[in-house]
Amino acid sequence: MHTAIQLWTLRDHSGPQAETFERIAAAGYDGVEFAGLSDPVETARKLEAAGLLAAGAHVDAEAIRADPAGVTDDLATLGVPYVVVPYLDDDHFADAAAVAETATMLDDLSGAVEKPLLYHNHTHEFVPIGTETAFDRLIEETTVGIELDIGWAQAAGRDPVALQKHCRAAPQSSI
Repeated sequence: MHTAIQLWTLRDHSGPQAETFERIAAAGYDGVEFAGLSDPVETARKLEAAGLLAAGAHVDAEAIRADPAGVTDDLATLGVPYVVVPYLDDDHFADAAAVAETATMLDDLSGAVEKPLLYHNHTHEFVPIGTETAFDRLIEETTVGIELDIGWAQAAGRDPVALQKHCRAAPQSSI
């Protein structure tokens, strides 16, 4: 089994990226999941120097929509196996119609990049809509996978283990 750290957890770290990657490798991690993309050529060089792999990348839906070819190129440069939409605001989960529009939007984004697309949950997706939650409806209505954040799912009152059985998981990668 390989391990990776989500770089969002290190967002307050102010050291140079190369040093951060070296410390991540020294801590025993095999890779990183990016929280956004910047300077992919230089970042890929630093990853390789530290002996780390790219496990995935969080990329804002608007960035994908604005430049899907550029995002796809950046992901390829970094060797990223999949891309994650890390957040959509509450309006995307307000009611059944909003969830249906969100599912369509995610499916469209998935077709725009040449990597599998996932969605990363928080607590606000678990609002009730009828007899289920917006999250449950999203799983039913979209073809994208889910990067299940078990902490947020549990904070929303859901059993992450039971919930994981219903989610399309992140694709298997070398990390």
